Amino acid sequence: LELAWRKHPENSELARNLATVYMINQLPDKALHVASETFQSNLTNLEIVCWFVNFALELKKPKQALLALEKAILIQPNVARLYLTQADIQLQLGVPEAAHKAFDQIASMDNASARELSLAADGLMELKDPQRAIPCLERALTLSSVQPNQPNADTQKGLQLQLYTKLAEAHTACQEHHAALEALEEAIAIRPNNPQLEGVRASLLVELGQLERAAAWIQAALDHSPEDPDLNLQAARIQRSLGNLAESHRFMDKTLAEGPESQRLDTIIFGAQLAMSMMQPSSASQIL
Repeated sequence: LELAWRKHPENSELARNLATVYMINQLPDKALHVASETFQSNLTNLEIVCWFVNFALELKKPKQALLALEKAILIQPNVARLYLTQADIQLQLGVPEAAHKAFDQIASMDNASARELSLAADGLMELKDPQRAIPCLERALTLSSVQPNQPNADTQKGLQLQLYTKLAEAHTACQEHHAALEALEEAIAIRPNNPQLEGVRASLLVELGQLERAAAWIQAALDHSPEDPDLNLQAARIQRSLGNLAESHRFMDKTLAEGPESQRLDTIIFGAQLAMSMMQPSSASQIL
């Protein structure tokens, strides 16, 4: 392989095989040298650029991978995939500000795909910037619109379900509960009778002060998943807010059905507080 590569250094397939053999035989410096030579000769070849970045990461050389990406981006500044990889490495290296800049760059790219915009939104949400994630998700939804008789309509609907759910989460993080509810309604229209989505809708209605509607929707969620402890806890909280202590206690019993030792601390505290408000100190002691 070494002899063949020296005779044909332009053969990228040969170079990649040689670099891989070096890596397998624990010769990381030689592996990186061959891989770097191949990368430098193919800066406009996206497949080889991505191969080199992944190869450098396998060799535990994230800084070299990042430098390679910076070179490639200078030559191909409109490839969203490169910015996504760049941001991921920057997060690994502990430079979130640079990662944020890369994710934000994708948000303004005209040729970014719906999935790339969705991944950029994920990154921005992870970096606690839901405000910038929202336009990413809105553009992604526009790009992923389902057309009648489209061959991949089911796949597109699945993507739209994810996007609307993420958009609701982003609006919620921005305290924009009406907008969050609108996005969630779109998600539920794609996948009706989903207990988790209905539970989120109930939470948003609570935030909007619509407790009666929230109670109705949490009951709809429980109709599809009656033993779900989180949904029962949510129902118990809503009923307590409505002043229906007996109903709240009924839902709380289902939440604690597996025993207090398996519950989160906030669940145990709420259960004990509910028991005390119903003048049941012995029940409160048992829960605690």
